Amino acid sequence: MKVGVTLFIKDEFEDIGWWISYYLSIGVDTIIVFDDHSSDGTWEIIKAASKKYDIRAFRTDINTSFFYHRQRDSYLEAIKMFGNEFDWLASLDGDEYIFINKFYNIKHFLENFQHADAIAISWCCYGSGQNAFKPKHSPLRAYAHHSEKDLSDNDLIKSFIRPSAFKGNYIDPHKWDVDESRYVDASGIPVVWKGSGMQPQWDNAKVNHYVCRSMEHFLERLDKRSDMHKDTGFWDHFNRNKIHDSGPLKYEHATKIKNYEIFLEHWKEFFLSLDKKNEDYMVEGKVCEIISSGGMILRYDKKNKCAICINDNDINIKEDYPKILLCSPKNKQESAFLFREDFHSIPFGEIYIHEANLTLPIIPINLEEKDSKYALKTNYGIYLSSNPHDGNVVLNRLYPDVWEYFRIDELCDYKISGKISKFLELYSSDTNDSNFIEKIKCIPDQSFDLVASLYSTLTRTEQKKISIIFPGIFPRWLQS
Repeated sequence: MKVGVTLFIKDEFEDIGWWISYYLSIGVDTIIVFDDHSSDGTWEIIKAASKKYDIRAFRTDINTSFFYHRQRDSYLEAIKMFGNEFDWLASLDGDEYIFINKFYNIKHFLENFQHADAIAISWCCYGSGQNAFKPKHSPLRAYAHHSEKDLSDNDLIKSFIRPSAFKGNYIDPHKWDVDESRYVDASGIPVVWKGSGMQPQWDNAKVNHYVCRSMEHFLERLDKRSDMHKDTGFWDHFNRNKIHDSGPLKYEHATKIKNYEIFLEHWKEFFLSLDKKNEDYMVEGKVCEIISSGGMILRYDKKNKCAICINDNDINIKEDYPKILLCSPKNKQESAFLFREDFHSIPFGEIYIHEANLTLPIIPINLEEKDSKYALKTNYGIYLSSNPHDGNVVLNRLYPDVWEYFRIDELCDYKISGKISKFLELYSSDTNDSNFIEKIKCIPDQSFDLVASLYSTLTRTEQKKISIIFPGIFPRWLQS
């Protein structure tokens, strides 16, 4: 079985990486993207993703003046070009995330519809999650509350169709021209139609429609869309936060990994476009291992791609669990950064931590001492925590308590070299919006992944200034 989705999108730089990563994570093979001439970096992210995954990128015909006609033409063109290749194809917008309740992989869900040529999946409209500004986390975590079924818009659907069964007439983005006797809902029952929708049915699957998102999203949309009234009516109607739903978080970790890989390609293109400088000077620093309140060493689980704390006696192959070490400049010991001890032996040694918005090869932190132990706090004020009972590590605490304090033991024989030496050099002096560009020009080509780590050391005000100079490069999840 081969599954594809078609996306029609414009100016969604902050969210396009999450969207693509989500559909890849649930098992979609191919994403066909029609970009409606974005100007904010969206198109560049799509092209970066196409270097890693089967993303087929196109731009709409700008000579077609009406927005909905360009959307229609994009969906029809995808079927015309690639329909013969797919068993199932869905046509979607950038705020729609199909969520399958009872399966992890969407193909396991679709296997149950041998008797159907189209599957109608109900909208489930989500509120803002009280986000005034664009969030640092993925939509899966940022928008965790949705409306009740009685919101009339939940009657609308999106569809998976068998392209071979499409009769050729475009109805609208919701309902497709397929034999209605073989058009079923997510339970496999023939659809009882209400226009281009049906009575909402969320038991097996639903389209998580993040229609509001943050107030910042809404205001940008209001400013750009000529078909929307310039008031808060749309917001008031859709901003429903009645029912909490954590189900989509089962895809958060996989989505975060793919999103980082896509941005890594994007940053590479940006970095290689800069004029480089060769400047090196030695900076003294110390490297320490990190021991939790439960006496376990902070390590990285390479198989599951996450930080954990674990006893050495519980490890069979230590290479599968490299230590996450702490390095601090001798002249700036209240500041430090985390890195993996195998950082030198692999191309990119990214660190994924549960519930962290940051994914970086090197994570800058601040140290807060208490009774000879240290709380590890990111620049945006969130503390690292380790559960002493199971070793689970998260980055989500607003205040430090027992689980948030660690012992750090210096590794006196550790030789600082390579990327770690370069970042130590950059990190030893304060970075600001005035010297950021000159600093990243000193990073060797093979170490371009350090650019994002250095950006994350800036203050929020400094990051805003850099984002104005270089729009469409640094996403919100890197920011303080």
